[in-house]
This record gives sequence, structure tokens and C-alpha cells, in this order.
Amino acid sequence: MSDKIIEKLAEAFVLMKADGRNLEETIHSALNRAEATPGVREEVLWFAAEMEEVLKKHDHKGGWGTSHELELLSKLLGEVSELIETLRRGGPEDVIHECVDVANYAMMIADNARE
Repeated sequence: MSDKIIEKLAEAFVLMKADGRNLEETIHSALNRAEATPGVREEVLWFAAEMEEVLKKHDHKGGWGTSHELELLSKLLGEVSELIETLRRGGPEDVIHECVDVANYAMMIADNARE
């Protein structure tokens, strides 16, 4: 087993404890991500998973498909402002959270543009 897969399993175990998921489900999820995306950088996989986790928390709001790009851009700029402030005063977890928010709004704009 590669070091990357072992590392992914260790990360999954930590997440499992935090989310209350069972071990089997967590291991399968981690292995699927590691094996289903050959050639994709580990950092990209990790960050995409962080983005998805936040998006899922907001599923109850509907989607972004009908949001106007200027509305999404305004929210993106607000998140960039929060990121700047967090870089000045926040810890690493706070910075990661704000980066994920920025990336999610940028992704929403890109997703709407490709349709």
C-alpha cells in the first residue's frame, strides 16, 4: 500500500471520529478518492473534499444555478475580505475555512459560466 493511501486512511479516520461515521464507510470513501483520481495532486483532492463538505452543509439553501454572476461575485469579494482579515489574525484552520469559502464562490461562478 502506498504512503499516500496510508496517509489518506489516517486522515479519513480522524474525519470519521469528528463526523461520527463508521470505519468501513470512511475507509471505502478514502480509498475511492485515492484510486479514482490518478494523476490528481493530493493537495487538490484534499481541498476539493473540504469544498464539498462545506457545500453539503448548505444543500438546504438550494443551488447556485439561478444566482446571477454579480451576486456570486459580490459574495466572493466578501469572502476575500474575510480571508484577508483572517490571514492577519486567524489560525491555520480559520485560514483554510476562508480559503474554502472563496474557492466555493469562484467555483459557482465558473460552473454557471460553463452552462
